[in-house]
Amino acid sequence: MVKPPRQNQAAIWAISWMSFCWSFSSLMVFSILPAYLADVIKVSHTTIGVLEGVAMSAAFLAKIFSGFLSDLLGNRLFFIFVGSLLTTLSKGLLSLAVGASSIFTARFLDRFSKGIRSAPSEALLSELASKKFFGTTYGLRQSLYTLGAVLGALCSMVLMIQTNNHYKLIFTLSIIPATIATVLALYFMVSPQKEMPQRNSTSRRHLPLSLHGHWQLMGKLPLRFWKILGIFSLLMMARFSEAFLSLRAKELGCTVSLLPMVIIIMDIVHALIAFPSGKISDQTALLKGDGVLLTAPTPVSRLTPNQETNIRWTSSKDIKKVDLHWSCDN
Repeated sequence: MVKPPRQNQAAIWAISWMSFCWSFSSLMVFSILPAYLADVIKVSHTTIGVLEGVAMSAAFLAKIFSGFLSDLLGNRLFFIFVGSLLTTLSKGLLSLAVGASSIFTARFLDRFSKGIRSAPSEALLSELASKKFFGTTYGLRQSLYTLGAVLGALCSMVLMIQTNNHYKLIFTLSIIPATIATVLALYFMVSPQKEMPQRNSTSRRHLPLSLHGHWQLMGKLPLRFWKILGIFSLLMMARFSEAFLSLRAKELGCTVSLLPMVIIIMDIVHALIAFPSGKISDQTALLKGDGVLLTAPTPVSRLTPNQETNIRWTSSKDIKKVDLHWSCDN
């Protein structure tokens, strides 16, 4: 089993650390934003739900178009940088927001920027990683992403306790990790091409495609790809925003300063599972089958329903990303 070249490994780690910074910044804010909207801005839960729905829709639509355009133009790094820059700007806008409309705009921009950078960054990972290390690569990236979420929420909780719920200070400090990620993205974008090598620079799928050529390739994707995509679409219908977990915890008596703990517990389980499940998927052919959507490579009988759901989703999500790339390559 041949590992990726050293340069590729450095680039994979760089993308993974960018993901860490993105999630650190976002969870500093969004682990407390629902309480801020409900208690300070006096926004109803229904309005918060509409905000979350619109923001998530923007993220998913942006993923489609950014992935398509990065294929069309043959440039992943540009979209990663633009998405990261917009993420930083959204945090700045949030720190200056004074009403519901400006907060909604900042939240929308944050999710939209995530959509812009997500698809190109995952595509770039697949180009940098050796095929037999897809699972390990995606598991590493997801573990650091989730670790960033845990530490971001933990940082937010500590600051809330120490500053007596100074929301604006936390919103402002969230700009720092987002800026670090943007600087990393800018470094790779302006560096010589050798800094960000590709797995196969002569491969047709790494070169800019015409619009007609792109649609031709889309039509040649195997049935297995669409089947996996369809299953994931069904699973996403059952997903709901973590904002409602925080609001429910608050209704049950959790203090505002401790609300980030809800996210912390959930994401600790996520982080501990993501890398091992990806590594196991590289070594165990059985885990590349569709049955992994309903099973996890760890015992779940003694866990709470929320923890069990998180383990099954984490395991299947990362392995299915690998499955999608295998389907496309084949």
